[in-house]
Amino acid sequence: MASFRTKTGRVVLTDDELRVEATLLTQARRYWEGSKLLFAFVYALTPALLLLYGVEFVREGDWATLLASAGNGIGVLVATRAYYRVYRGFSTDDRIPIDAIERIEVDETWGNPRFVVEYRTDDRDPDDYLGDSDSDDDPGPERRRLLMASRRFAYGGEAFERATRLLRERGIPVEGGAVEGERTALPNPPSRQ
Repeated sequence: MASFRTKTGRVVLTDDELRVEATLLTQARRYWEGSKLLFAFVYALTPALLLLYGVEFVREGDWATLLASAGNGIGVLVATRAYYRVYRGFSTDDRIPIDAIERIEVDETWGNPRFVVEYRTDDRDPDDYLGDSDSDDDPGPERRRLLMASRRFAYGGEAFERATRLLRERGIPVEGGAVEGERTALPNPPSRQ
């Protein structure tokens, strides 16, 4: 059983499946391992400022503003999640059969690589996806984003290379990518049969 790090946890590759293991705790650990400054900002400074912001409204008795601010924050999180799921067509499946994976596309913007796993399922409803599709009968493969650690993190480049190597060893085509800001094709393994 092989595994590699992601931005929010770990991906485990077994003989049968690709399994995503991610929690808020493992995400915090990845930030700590990659950049102490970013960890301090995301997991210490930001919550402290939000707490002070909330305490100020409580002291003044301005409950309406406090609730509106909290509602706006929750609304942004829900809207972002809905955008990626409904419009962009990304799933949240944590277990993907290896045999169902068609390919993995590497999308790298500003040193932040993402693997987009494209795979087939028999239970996909065409009405669940509003994005680009050639046919109403076939909405295309499911897509699952795997956010990799930034290459600026101490372990980012090594984790990305390990992930790419492990996926190719399983016979999964890994395509695309960016090197020094240019898109390049990565060599694929021999086809699975």
